Amino acid sequence: MFRIHLYRSPSGAVPVEEFLSEMPRKERAKAMAALNYLAVQGPALRRPHAAHVMGKLWELRVSLGRNEYRILYFFMIGGVIVLAHAFQKKTDAIPAKEIEVAEARRRDYEGRIRKGEVKP
Repeated sequence: MFRIHLYRSPSGAVPVEEFLSEMPRKERAKAMAALNYLAVQGPALRRPHAAHVMGKLWELRVSLGRNEYRILYFFMIGGVIVLAHAFQKKTDAIPAKEIEVAEARRRDYEGRIRKGEVKP
């Protein structure tokens, strides 16, 4: 089983947790089930549940009715999955700004690990 970590900003904000807490109850329950499945499957999880986005980033795909949600994540050594960003998807492709946010958080997280500020 893989361990899921939530990205925490240097100021202490936990954006994915905040996003999940604001989701409607049914959607949040489905997202939590998808996250549990990700924790079991890890990198073996593929479409329709997950897909590679670019570089080290992957997306967890959560759908309920017409609502589409994405949780962008990356893998770390030691069986750790870091949830970097979450958003409601309203277009066919993932908007570049959403990828940029997740990528910036990935770089920040990895940099703080190298400095010893974060323990994976």
